[in-house]
Amino acid sequence: MERPGVAAGVTTADCVPVILSLSRGLPGAVLHAGWRGIVKGIIREGVAKLLTLSAAPAGEVVAALGPAIGPCCYAVGEEVLEIFRERWPASAFVDEGGRGRVDLRKAVFQELVEIGVPPESVDVSGECTCCGKGYFSYRRDRNETRRQVSLLYYVEM
Repeated sequence: MERPGVAAGVTTADCVPVILSLSRGLPGAVLHAGWRGIVKGIIREGVAKLLTLSAAPAGEVVAALGPAIGPCCYAVGEEVLEIFRERWPASAFVDEGGRGRVDLRKAVFQELVEIGVPPESVDVSGECTCCGKGYFSYRRDRNETRRQVSLLYYVEM
């Protein structure tokens, strides 16, 4: 997104909506970050594209991570757990019942910080779409769910 008056958005149910911008404004980007996309590098690619368009350093990036499934509800198999444990150790753990858990927002946060985005420039929602009220959740509702919309919109000043 490179001009004011145009909205960019993404729909999600349990995946992380990631809104990227520069501290000074345009350009911006909106990403849909599920576990596969996170592993394949969508965060790095999104930030790289933003920095290419703007010629700005990563230190000027600001980000918002919207409501997504939390580790309270996101049980994963051993294969996914190991991928996250290896790449983003703080985002993966085994709960008291022996189930693997992943915190997608924590992985995205860690990835942004590793890229050079200042931690204080990343706003992270603590809302879980699965157990939180008022959100749509693929995990909770199966195929009958709808989606949330996360938007980025710049007003011309």
